[in-house]
Amino acid sequence: MSHALLPLLFAVIGAWPLYDNREPLIVVETRGCDGASGVASFEPARLHSIEPGPCGAPGTADRRLYQVLLRTAGGAGRFDVISVDESGVETIRAQLMENRAAALERRRY
Repeated sequence: MSHALLPLLFAVIGAWPLYDNREPLIVVETRGCDGASGVASFEPARLHSIEPGPCGAPGTADRRLYQVLLRTAGGAGRFDVISVDESGVETIRAQLMENRAAALERRRY
């Protein structure tokens, strides 16, 4: 490859994220029935539904945990499941709305 083409190649590779149409990942703090916590990220297109979970949030009597069902690449009817509390549900909702607004703004131009 010519040395003159290398700077052009690196410029195109460096600008590639500017032309990426994928929505940013959703990032959320997870909670388990046993009190364990962690962080999960997923592509917005994988979100199937958010449903009430089997237990309440540890250490609180009035807060619930919710199951976030994520479509798998394996096929219909199979889901990955993460658990979040009410603030996690709000975080997912807010990030989805931000992603949607950004996508609409990109289409305007």
